Amino acid sequence: MPALRVTNPDRGDAVLVERGRVARNFFTRGIGLLLDSHLRDGDGLLITSGFIMPSNSIHSLMMRFHFDAAFLDREYRVVEAMGDIPPWRILPVVGHAIHTLELPAGKLAATGTQKGDRLAVAY
Repeated sequence: MPALRVTNPDRGDAVLVERGRVARNFFTRGIGLLLDSHLRDGDGLLITSGFIMPSNSIHSLMMRFHFDAAFLDREYRVVEAMGDIPPWRILPVVGHAIHTLELPAGKLAATGTQKGDRLAVAY
């Protein structure tokens, strides 16, 4: 299966993810990044909406590193962008979010990605 690739056409096609993963079922959504020790530049995880629940809230419980998160609507528009999320946090529910994109800490700032941008997602 090809790797996830995410760019931001609103910011000159800035590359957010070059070799990411997609979490689309109960197991992969539940595990998320918990087994990872870090994210390298170009890594990322797209948590897609599940059969019953959207991906509009995440946590960093038991994680070992900081990361960025972009909460996305059905059209992959950023409805909330949160940078440098530390381990052991429970984030609030983000209304209108259907997907969550988790990235290395600092990636949102480095690419200029912000609320309102529409991302190009391919996998």
